[in-house]
Amino acid sequence: MPKVNWDDVDEGGGGGYNPVPCDEYLCKVTKAEEVQSKAGNIYWSITFRIEQGVYAGYLVLETIHFTENAKPRAKYFLSRLGLDVSGTKQEEPSKIVGKVIWVTTEHEEYNNQKRSKPSYYGFRAIGGGDGDEAIASPSSTNPKDDLPF
Repeated sequence: MPKVNWDDVDEGGGGGYNPVPCDEYLCKVTKAEEVQSKAGNIYWSITFRIEQGVYAGYLVLETIHFTENAKPRAKYFLSRLGLDVSGTKQEEPSKIVGKVIWVTTEHEEYNNQKRSKPSYYGFRAIGGGDGDEAIASPSSTNPKDDLPF
């Protein structure tokens, strides 16, 4: 049990967490675990660690759900990590730990604090997704830059 001097803690304080700027980052999955929601649905709680640049070492958290409505996004995400998403399989979160992927972040408010999270379809593969391939910098961090107008 931790010993805490509550007199030194500001209830309104945010713990000093600052989100990373909204951008695309090379990230490694450092933790992935299966969780069951109160409603009984299965999802994965995932921790990404930014691997390069000024924000190397910063963490970005995400959840991937496996309900019928969420399966298209789960399939998209897992395929970007190089997993075979054909047929019927028993997926294990341990399969993705150590994988490397480009993650585009955005900000959201959670418990009155701004935090970084991946955008809804903010995942881009690096080769097969196992991190052994050469890593190229993204040509653009803004998908709108590729528009012809």
